[in-house]
Amino acid sequence: MDERFEIRTAAAAAALANARSRAVLLALAARERSLRQLAAATGFRLNLLHYHVGRLQALGLAEVVRSEKRPGRPVKIYRAVAREFFVPGRLAGGEVGDKLSAELRERLALARARSGDEGILYGVGGDGGPRMRRVGSDRPAEAAELWTLLDLGPADAAALAAEMKALLGRYRGRAGGRAYIVHAALAPK
Repeated sequence: MDERFEIRTAAAAAALANARSRAVLLALAARERSLRQLAAATGFRLNLLHYHVGRLQALGLAEVVRSEKRPGRPVKIYRAVAREFFVPGRLAGGEVGDKLSAELRERLALARARSGDEGILYGVGGDGGPRMRRVGSDRPAEAAELWTLLDLGPADAAALAAEMKALLGRYRGRAGGRAYIVHAALAPK
């Protein structure tokens, strides 16, 4: 299995843009599986998995690695052709991250609605930059949104970007909880 695969067609990019196809492909990137094992890992029905796996195979993104004998038909074992898939911006269909950004906005709104009297407090921080934080609920936050303006030179901006990447990296791959969308961004104003 390759470490990284570069997507070269609009059809393959569309498959990765589809949440179900992407979930199936990434489950196969994590480890090889039969359709039944995929069903257990993703929660999708077998007929749906059959469609998505067939589509991923036709696009060259997944493959059969072996068949296991059993009474009746042998069981096919599938895997992704790589651990990571790079979709160039020109094939991503809009700005890279737009779909995840829209999903993040939706999830933040749902979390706020579930929290009852919770709200957002806007103000100015000690450095004079704007601050925004959630307030009003004693429950632990299941979602957070933080904004600030920083006055940084190029070296500090590069260092902050590296620290944000390292922070997210420390939490990547942990198991046993809910999936969260995390967006960290840094751009000159």
